[in-house]
Amino acid sequence: MFKVLGKGVVSGFIIVALTVILLPFVLDKSLVKAEGAKGDEKKVGFKELAQIEMGDPGYSLQIPKIAVNTSVVANVATDNQEVYTQALKNGVAHAKGTYLPGMDGGVTMFAHSIDVPEMAQDYGAVFYRLDELARGDKVIIWFEGEKFEYQVYRSWITDGSDTGVFKRIKNGERLFLVTCTPPGGIEKRLIVEALALTE
Repeated sequence: MFKVLGKGVVSGFIIVALTVILLPFVLDKSLVKAEGAKGDEKKVGFKELAQIEMGDPGYSLQIPKIAVNTSVVANVATDNQEVYTQALKNGVAHAKGTYLPGMDGGVTMFAHSIDVPEMAQDYGAVFYRLDELARGDKVIIWFEGEKFEYQVYRSWITDGSDTGVFKRIKNGERLFLVTCTPPGGIEKRLIVEALALTE
């Protein structure tokens, strides 16, 4: 059959077949790059968020005022106690389903608090001083080698069952830091909201 068609026709057929097979993959990669904010190809789109692995070493949190300098465990399920309990032993947890830094949406992180400061390190109570933050205090996130700076805007106390900031919030780059209050209790939540600093 190939002898009848000739080498040129067979070569053309192979090129067309490869194009049809490979084109969807090329287009998919282009779309992923296009989802990055402000044309930065290093950013990931929301559909890639689930692919960021828990314990990613390129994800950390610094809050100078309260001496926080810890790793962030990405994509922690907030409805699975076994999963988030384990994650909180390794630092601050990034709530699964919320945005990542640089994605122009709400990034939510949570950690333990404790009423015995001397035991904070033993119990992974990274946010035991979270209530000391005030408007204007700086918060820094490092994500995939990029620095993101935020400034505390406000804080409030809400019911322990309030899950509002654990959902996808698409209204500008902001950070929510969440812990239980009073320290050592579980009845209420303290939420600190910080807004992204723009250049």
